[in-house]
Amino acid sequence: MLEEQHYPDLRKYPALWQGLVDTKKFEGAPLEAYDMMGWTLPYQFNLQVKTANTPLKVKMTRVKELDFFQAKVEGSGSGAYLLNHSQNASFAAMNRILKAKGKIKWAKKTFNHHGRVNLLEQL
Repeated sequence: MLEEQHYPDLRKYPALWQGLVDTKKFEGAPLEAYDMMGWTLPYQFNLQVKTANTPLKVKMTRVKELDFFQAKVEGSGSGAYLLNHSQNASFAAMNRILKAKGKIKWAKKTFNHHGRVNLLEQL
């Protein structure tokens, strides 16, 4: 998947080439895509790839348990949450707000919150 891909030379297969530039009815099953309709990963992400012919040995420590920060909001009164779309967790938070019968509103214009963050330009 990371190595450079080599595709058939369409000059050697004129029936395939003509099918690309002119409408042509083919017999049999359709041709399968070479690599999910994209280019190879190194070209897509501008990466240099080196072939590893031996297993990679790295000193690692197994993590048995993750310690997540637990937070909750208590109390009553009116208020709002300001969420940024660049954070994946904001979508989970919005779903929880909707499940609790809360309301979600979207900003239509760029704005600053206390002069610190140009929120919509981050999206």
